[in-house]
Amino acid sequence: MNMNDSPQGVVLDVAWSLDTSWLVALSKQMHEIYGNPGIVTDNCFTLPETFGTGYIKQWRVECELTAIYVHFAPKNDVIFRRNMPPEHKRILIGYNGSAKGLTLKIEGGVIYLNQMHKYSAFINNSDSQSEIIVKANETVISFIMLTTPEYLGKLLPDLPMTTWTKPGLFQISPEQFDLIHQMEENLHNNSADFFYIKGSINQLLAQSLPMIAGTAQSSQKPEVRKLAQLVDELLQDLTTASPRISEAAARIGVSPSKFKSLFVKMYKQSYYSYLQQKKLEKAKELLLQGERSVTDVAYSLGYSSGSHFTRLFRKKFKVAPQVFKADPGNAAAKNDPQEGDN
Repeated sequence: MNMNDSPQGVVLDVAWSLDTSWLVALSKQMHEIYGNPGIVTDNCFTLPETFGTGYIKQWRVECELTAIYVHFAPKNDVIFRRNMPPEHKRILIGYNGSAKGLTLKIEGGVIYLNQMHKYSAFINNSDSQSEIIVKANETVISFIMLTTPEYLGKLLPDLPMTTWTKPGLFQISPEQFDLIHQMEENLHNNSADFFYIKGSINQLLAQSLPMIAGTAQSSQKPEVRKLAQLVDELLQDLTTASPRISEAAARIGVSPSKFKSLFVKMYKQSYYSYLQQKKLEKAKELLLQGERSVTDVAYSLGYSSGSHFTRLFRKKFKVAPQVFKADPGNAAAKNDPQEGDN
């Protein structure tokens, strides 16, 4: 493992292994960079306070299958770069479990993994160049399964081995998202917890592998898939008027009340609050470009008046849009709250 600093943050070279030797190596690297190795005990690595807060836990579920649970928040920007020996052929299946998400870079392409975006999970192999980019003070919750192409080949023997050696992205359902969080409540070492974790992993594999392989439709219900598609379409152009709840519900084939409850379950806030949050984030992006006035930005995003837009912008970003446009480095605007405005 090597380490260096980049303009984007501290780089940690990680060589995943089916046993916990990679945690020991990561601890040594933490010591080199942060002056503190943290604590490695059995299958748990408690990260050093100089790095941030959190832990990494690992279970050897099968001979060729390891489960890794990650929950931490770094004090500075960090890049986890996959650095595998060429003779170690490993497949990594990663699930984002944090509300804010994380940034994944595979073969030069940058993807934002988030439950509210198009992709929230990925599969990658040890031959692909990849990085996981984490911003300072952002909480990362991820569940990772590390295995071999041969093991996945045994589970679905009718598929060619190349199925498991190509990087790919897929979306997990709200039920899978909840399952990942439930596993965190059982992160102990007794046998009962081990069998619970094993059962949860088998459930995730059963739902995910057909999606990865493309041999079956997503395990998500039709209305879930349609809602995710609708939201993706709305985010493509936030300058157009958003459909009312009754119209949106009709487009995915459910009642308005069902639509509202399904939306909150998937996106953790109401339909209108979510779209308002995205519009305000888009407004911030447009103001950063510096080419348009505050009033022009407000009207282009469908706000009825500049004063109404200013009030909402100040509520979310703790700074008036006029001030932000004049001084994008304003500290208040950097402290962007996670939750949407109601």
